Amino acid sequence: MSQRDLAITGLSLLLALCVQLGCGAAEPYTHATTRQKPLLERRAVLPGHWGTVTALAFTPDGKNLIAGSGYRSSLYPRGDLVLWDVKTGQRQQYRKLWARYDAFAISADGKRLIAMDRYHIDIWDLGSFTRLRKIDKGGWRGMSLSPDGKSAALVILESLYRKPGIEIIELETGKKTRTLNGRYSAVAFSPDGKTLAAGEDIQFAGDALLRGEGTVYLWDTTTWKRRVWADPQKPKGVCQRSAMDVLLYSPDGKRLLTQAYRSHIWDVEKQQVQCSRAAPARAAAFSPGGKALATVSDKLYVWDSRTGGRLAEAASHKGGIWSVAFSPDGRLLATGGNDDRAVVLWDVRLPVTQPATTPAHQSR
Repeated sequence: MSQRDLAITGLSLLLALCVQLGCGAAEPYTHATTRQKPLLERRAVLPGHWGTVTALAFTPDGKNLIAGSGYRSSLYPRGDLVLWDVKTGQRQQYRKLWARYDAFAISADGKRLIAMDRYHIDIWDLGSFTRLRKIDKGGWRGMSLSPDGKSAALVILESLYRKPGIEIIELETGKKTRTLNGRYSAVAFSPDGKTLAAGEDIQFAGDALLRGEGTVYLWDTTTWKRRVWADPQKPKGVCQRSAMDVLLYSPDGKRLLTQAYRSHIWDVEKQQVQCSRAAPARAAAFSPGGKALATVSDKLYVWDSRTGGRLAEAASHKGGIWSVAFSPDGRLLATGGNDDRAVVLWDVRLPVTQPATTPAHQSR
């Protein structure tokens, strides 16, 4: 047998061995090392909600997921509150409500759920899944719970009867303890509770800007004096020229996400943009370690929060996605849909290496 025939025979045997062992072409992958499984893998679909799934939160032990859904008619809101077992995908608790919750927060001790409807706040006991009390003030568009769980900052929805601003409310009594005047669209307490951030609302008439600049303001919660930003040209805050849809601190408090038409992640200490990209989102969530950021709009996107590089994307909801939450251990993601009225659970496998993607200052 000639050397050429031997080479062909050897190659044939090698190819046959690869087929038998399941070898194939290398998977396209942007990271330095090859992964065995996708970064996002759908685990389960939890259907049957009353309406759009607008709020999600995992319980502190990660065993259950709380989902709120509903819709608003011209007369009243209607929705439901569901406690799902994430392991079995079964409903543990179910309540029909004359409400549609737009935001959730869990108290520091993990025993209470604070749920914001546009017109009231409900406080639920998670052990018995019963409503403990209702704070009926009316007219809110955003909420952030203080780290000690004793108070909430609420963005006032402007109306003929209510001036715009931010209310600080004591949850135990429902008493208003402070009002910050101005027009805002989003609010967030820092993890240590020492700072309150708020995104300024803006108003347009056609293409003309009527009021506001989309400025990010910071208050010292000890003195309630507004902090001065380092930029001498913008001492009150940093302008984004768009109303904040999402305002969110990273778990360590070192970074701040300001999400409008363009997404910015700020280095809080340096007061500089760490990364930026054009990525509209309805909701966002940092992973527990803060390395990843999940945002939702028409799809679910997972980003590297330090570089802005896209790690993964997925679409499995009809009519867009309205809510997102990470589990306490960061291994699960939950997304809430619109038209399908369902929750999807995702297994998450974050890469160890940094993504080799387009530089963060460039938009996709």
